[in-house]
Amino acid sequence: MSETDAAERTLEPSSKRLEDARRRGDVPRSADLTTAIVSVVAVTALWFVGATALEALAGLMRAGLEWSPFAWRDPDGAVKLLGSSMRAAIVSLLPWFSACIVAAGIAPTLLGGWNFSTETLRIDFARIDPLAGFGRVFSSRALLELSKNVIKVIVVSTIALLILRTEAQRISALAWQDIDVALHDVCRLLGASAGAMTLALSAIAVVDAPWQWWSHRRRLRMTHDELRQEYRESEGTPETRARLRDAQRAIARGRMLEEVPNASVVVTNPTHYAVALRYDAARDGAPIVVAKGADALAATIRGVAERHAIPLVSMPPLARVLYRHVDIGAGIPPRLYTAVAQVLTYVWQVERLRRTGRGATPTVPTVDPDIESWSAR
Repeated sequence: MSETDAAERTLEPSSKRLEDARRRGDVPRSADLTTAIVSVVAVTALWFVGATALEALAGLMRAGLEWSPFAWRDPDGAVKLLGSSMRAAIVSLLPWFSACIVAAGIAPTLLGGWNFSTETLRIDFARIDPLAGFGRVFSSRALLELSKNVIKVIVVSTIALLILRTEAQRISALAWQDIDVALHDVCRLLGASAGAMTLALSAIAVVDAPWQWWSHRRRLRMTHDELRQEYRESEGTPETRARLRDAQRAIARGRMLEEVPNASVVVTNPTHYAVALRYDAARDGAPIVVAKGADALAATIRGVAERHAIPLVSMPPLARVLYRHVDIGAGIPPRLYTAVAQVLTYVWQVERLRRTGRGATPTVPTVDPDIESWSAR
């Protein structure tokens, strides 16, 4: 990323951009953090199992030194000695190796989390482009990594030289010491060196981990044009959004019309509005509006009702009130109980007359003309 391009990227990366980067396998990682954590775990585990491992290794060394040269003429004896030595070494060091392996597997996920991407396994010929590779070698990021590695080498070398200078006499005296004393001094020297190296690596990791996270976020920053383009891709163009809204309305309209055959009555305007009401005393606390529409949709509701023999009642004031003030799927408000009850009673009377053929013809109920004004209060 050039300096001009970096100057234009002033916006923090969006969640979609971060997710796309993660899908490509581009997540923040700190090799120094992993190295430091593995070193800390290794030194800590060595602190707990070091005495046992040292005793086992000392025993192996004694057994090897005490083994008679003539015994090597017996192949079976030599194989048994090597086998027992290997088993003892593995058993004594297995806890230490296990702790290091677990730490090496978990440590990389502490920055950037667990991530596995097949994108990194694909063949990308751009990676073997000599010009692109030359540019990566001399990029600011590569130079920064080189500087960091040089600093690490200097720090580690300085610590090693200080330890060698401090322990020079003890190191030179190891050749004349008893084997037990020499092993003890060697382990103490190695432990002190490992502890010092671990502290140095931890200090480097404390600086490198936040830097890698910040550098990763900085590299994924966006320009205003990129943010607008991403928004257009995610939300779609105005035409696409309009088509999506039309499709959603069509789906909702289709579901609504499927409920019309379950209605008890359809109250009409009679031409401009149509509201389908359902009332089932066993499950409905109040009459429910299952469908409503105006103009063309009202005509569709009336057509569905006629095909399924749902009664149509023309009551313009009530139809307008129900259409304007009651949502689909909602029960009617208490102020409309009386008016709707009159409609349902009329429908039931007509149905009873049709079945039995007896009784007077019911009259269509009238609705208070002011129902539209007081229902909205």
